[in-house]
Amino acid sequence: MHKWNGFSTGEWVDGMLIVTTTHMKYGVYQRNGVPASPYAVMTEYWFRNGEHLTMVSHIEDPIYLEEPMVRSQTWIWNPPQVVTQRRAFEPVEEVAMDPGWVPHWPLGTKHPDMADRLGIEVEAVVGGSVTIYPEYRETLRQMREEFDQ
Repeated sequence: MHKWNGFSTGEWVDGMLIVTTTHMKYGVYQRNGVPASPYAVMTEYWFRNGEHLTMVSHIEDPIYLEEPMVRSQTWIWNPPQVVTQRRAFEPVEEVAMDPGWVPHWPLGTKHPDMADRLGIEVEAVVGGSVTIYPEYRETLRQMREEFDQ
């Protein structure tokens, strides 16, 4: 049985730690709700350059991602850093929903909630990876012109 975070193996290659994680549970990649399947494979590359530690993650998910998701983080070594004692906090739900509300979206239906909230076309929200590139602006412009006519 694997933990929620999956099963990870690592190896050192030319001074870089490469960690490969598989068997992750269903979840999300980002707080905006990008879903994650248990078939995803995440490869993390950890390397140090002077006082900087960088981690680059490369996630491939054949179910939910059309192309790899790549993210990076960099930390600076700071020995004199003062870390204060942790304070207790109360967790809260970050997504406002009515009590008892259960999401249900039949396959093949459009869900304009986010598009309406952002003031953009529905296709821009559900259009897949092509919508993240600057060239997609022209497609949006054409959609807007057709809508205005």
